[in-house]
Amino acid sequence: MVVFALVVSTLLVGTALDVDANANIDGTLTVDGQIISQVSSGPALVIPTTNKINNLNADLLDSMTTASAATGSTIVNRDSSGDFAANIITVAAGTGAGAGIQGNALTADTLKTARTITIDGVVDGSVSFNGSSNVTISTTYNDADITALAAMAGTGFVSRTAANTYAQRTLQVTASSGITLTNADGISGNPTINVASASTNASNNLVLRDGSGNFAANEVTADLLGNVTGNVTGNVTGNADTATQVSINGATPSGDYYIAIMQNTSGTGTTALLADSGIQFNGTTNILTVTGGVSANVTGNVTGTVSSIANHDTGDLTEGTNLYFTNARADARIAAADTGDLSEGTNLYYTNARADARIVAAGLDAGTLTGNVTGNVTGNVDGNVSGEVTLEGAAPASATSTGTAGDIRYDADYVYVCVATDTWKRSALATW
Repeated sequence: MVVFALVVSTLLVGTALDVDANANIDGTLTVDGQIISQVSSGPALVIPTTNKINNLNADLLDSMTTASAATGSTIVNRDSSGDFAANIITVAAGTGAGAGIQGNALTADTLKTARTITIDGVVDGSVSFNGSSNVTISTTYNDADITALAAMAGTGFVSRTAANTYAQRTLQVTASSGITLTNADGISGNPTINVASASTNASNNLVLRDGSGNFAANEVTADLLGNVTGNVTGNVTGNADTATQVSINGATPSGDYYIAIMQNTSGTGTTALLADSGIQFNGTTNILTVTGGVSANVTGNVTGTVSSIANHDTGDLTEGTNLYFTNARADARIAAADTGDLSEGTNLYYTNARADARIVAAGLDAGTLTGNVTGNVTGNVDGNVSGEVTLEGAAPASATSTGTAGDIRYDADYVYVCVATDTWKRSALATW
């Protein structure tokens, strides 16, 4: 129902209708002219329905038309997709809930507030970005080591020689060492080290034992530490501290053999042969004749005067007036006497006071030993050793040679340490 406040002046067809009060029209009101409301306040037109009213053109209100395009002095009218165009829309300039437009923009020419993009870590750099164009971030290394490494030119291995310092390196081997090196700089591939080795007598080769543990050599020049077991073919130059056996082998060992003694003439670098028949061996009779005397154990028959019978015992002799020593006779004699039966000479009797005085004089009471120690030490030595320490014993032949953890041996090339029972490790020695 539409209610109009009308003014009815004359009820005639073709004239104006003036109604001072409300007009209630139950049917259809057809008006050829304009409907003018005289309401000074409140709604001039009330439509009490939500249904659309045909032919009520909103685009003609206030002399404005509608358009979905960005056309001046028009009312926005969405197109069939719900979109419309506009040149500039002015909204509240706040942020967050105070912004004039809420939601996300599919596109934007620039950011409202430019942002700084920063890179931090191994490299540093930053740039201001507002979205108007692409940006490039220039970076610098913040680590001096990396800066120095980046400055390296060339190819191959690089070694860090000091803080923030690098140098180009190439692997090298000594000439004629029997060692060849492939790809020394690592550019074409992994470096390969080949050590020439052979059990035969080959020059510029390292010694490689054969399946029996043997190798061949023309001449071996070295100081030998330990025992030499086996035959030696050829000349041996040098001195032996001790020798347990000297054998003379031949197809027909007959006649006399003499031991030649070489003497170095001091200051001349030459040697002289001392011809001496004082030591003579007969290969037929197997008799060694020594003029002057023998200071050693002799196995076999002895013709002549013997100054020592250390290899015999009292069982080989008949007891005379001088009775043999026995533990029982000595124990009985000692039990029957005491130090009061003896006159004290240069060898003083033992007393606690004398022993205590000797310990104090040696400095042992303070836990420090001053002086040389000759002989074996059983147990641990805790503390510093000032002076020389001589290690005795032959170097192990292999990593599984007999040994006890803590044993130390050495030879001309290595120092050997036994780290566990029958388990050895070694470290090479070098000159400087």
